[in-house]
Amino acid sequence: MENEKVIIAGGGMAGLTLALFLKKAGIPVAVYEAYPEFKNSGLSFTIAPNGMQVLAELGLSTAIIKSGNIISAFEFKNAGGGRIARIRTGHGEQYGQPSVMISRYTLHKALYGAALAQGIAVNYGKKLIAINERGEMVTALFEDGTQVNGALLIGADGIHSATRQLIFPDAPKPAYVGFYGTGGILDIKDINNDETLNKGDLTLVYGNAGFFGYGFDKPDEILWWSSLEVPENEVKSFVTNNTDDQIRNRLLDLFADYHHPVKELVAKTKQFAQTISYQIAPLDGWHKGRVILIGDAGHALSTTSGQGASMAFEDAMFLAKLFKDNGIANYQQIFKLFEAERMPRLKKFFEAAKRGNSDKKVTGTFGLFIKEKMMAFFIGLFGEKGLKWQYSYKINWNK
Repeated sequence: MENEKVIIAGGGMAGLTLALFLKKAGIPVAVYEAYPEFKNSGLSFTIAPNGMQVLAELGLSTAIIKSGNIISAFEFKNAGGGRIARIRTGHGEQYGQPSVMISRYTLHKALYGAALAQGIAVNYGKKLIAINERGEMVTALFEDGTQVNGALLIGADGIHSATRQLIFPDAPKPAYVGFYGTGGILDIKDINNDETLNKGDLTLVYGNAGFFGYGFDKPDEILWWSSLEVPENEVKSFVTNNTDDQIRNRLLDLFADYHHPVKELVAKTKQFAQTISYQIAPLDGWHKGRVILIGDAGHALSTTSGQGASMAFEDAMFLAKLFKDNGIANYQQIFKLFEAERMPRLKKFFEAAKRGNSDKKVTGTFGLFIKEKMMAFFIGLFGEKGLKWQYSYKINWNK
C-alpha cells in the first residue's frame, strides 16, 4: 500500500481538493497539515466560475452557493462614489457556474468536512522538515518525529511552502508586492441605508488615499478590505504594532472623503484582519523526483487576481485526473503533462495580477484622473469578453 499512497503536505484549499479528487479516482491518499488543528483564518474571497466548476465535480457547488453570495458584477467607483465602469462577472447561464463570494473559513470547513466524510485521513501538527527518496518510495519526515512512506508527495502547503524550500532551496522567495491589507466583516443590520447596497455587486473603489473594496460574502454579511502602500521595511511592524483602535483611526483619517458606506464600514468594525501581500511567479518547473508542487506552493498570485483559490482547485483536479487516466506509476510523464498544461495559464494570470496591482497604486490627482479614464475605456471596450479566457476554462473529469 505504501507504494501506492499519495502523501499530501498541506491541508488547505489545494490539499483537501486534491485529496477529494484522488479519493474519487480510487487512489489512496493521506493529508498532513503543519497547523496543530483546524482553524478559522482569513476573511473572504471570490470563487470564479472556473473554480466553481471544479467544486461542482465534487458535488459541493450547491452547498457553497447557499453558504456564500453570488456576485453578478464588478462595480468600479471613484472615491466620491461616481461610476468608473461596470462589468458583469461570470454567470451561470454562460459558464455553467456563477462567481461566488464566501468566507475562507466556510469554504475550508466544507472541504474538510467532505474529506472526513469520505474517510480521508487529515493529520494536524505535522510540520514537514525533510523529504527522502529511495527506489520506488518517498519518505516525508515531520518535526514531531513522524515518518510517512508513499509513492509520491504533493506539496500543497501554501506560499511559504516547506516542500518548495526542501526540493528547490534556491528558488525565489515570496516577493512583497507593496501592499499592506486590512479588512473586516459586519452584519448588514449594522450598516445604515443598507438598501442602497446591491448584494450582487463587488465594489472596487480607487482614490488618492488607496484602494477600498466591499461586497457580500453571504446575504446578511458584508465584507470590506483595503490595500495601502507601505514600504517593505515597515510593513511587518504595521501588522505587529497596531491595535484595532489605531487601525480604525488611521483608516478613518485616510478614507475621510470616500463615499458611503466606506467610512461606516471602517468605523463599525470591531476586529481588523491584517495581511501582507506576497506573490511567487511560476517557477521554471514544479517537480523534482517523486515530488511536485501545486497551488500557492508553486505559483502564488497576489489577491488582485481574484483567482488564487480557483487556480488551486484547477491544479488539484487536473493533477488527479492525470493520475486517474495514466496511473501513478507514470508519475514522471504526468508531472511533465501537468506543467505543460498549467504553466502557460498561470503565467497569463500572473501578468494580469501585476496590472491589477499597478491599478491600486496611489498616483496623485492627475494620475488618478488618467487611470479612471483608461479603466473606463478598456473595460468598456473589452467588457465581459476580457474575462472569458479566465471563466470558460473547464476540466472534463470523464474524458
